[in-house]
Amino acid sequence: MYLRIENNIRGGICYVRKRYSCSYNRFVTESFDEKREESYVRVVNVNNLHGYTMTQFLLIGNFKYLSKSEIKDLNVLELSAKDNVEYFLDVDLLYPSKLYDSHDFPLAPEHTEITDMFSPYQIKLLKNQGLKLSNQNHKLT
Repeated sequence: MYLRIENNIRGGICYVRKRYSCSYNRFVTESFDEKREESYVRVVNVNNLHGYTMTQFLLIGNFKYLSKSEIKDLNVLELSAKDNVEYFLDVDLLYPSKLYDSHDFPLAPEHTEITDMFSPYQIKLLKNQGLKLSNQNHKLT
């Protein structure tokens, strides 16, 4: 149970869509041309997310796996945040690849070991800094 929970802990998501982006709009360009299409760069940040989570209840014990009949009878649509029982759900998701580009973030990010996912630039950077590739590195994907 402990390893299942530990392996599914998520950190924050940092999402950078492009390495470089340039905006063109009346607020940042002195020689604004109304005939040209406007564009914006948005950055969204959530303040005190850690502080908020520290005010929430933390499950500390009495964990148990549900039996097959309990799982069959469980209707997640009827669960409420005010219930006395909390659930960790370990599910398989069907998420067709054709939907990927229609969403800004992955549906359910997962921890992935970084093995051969380094770009040539990253490998060169690691070597120049005297760092070794390690299978201890993880990222959310």
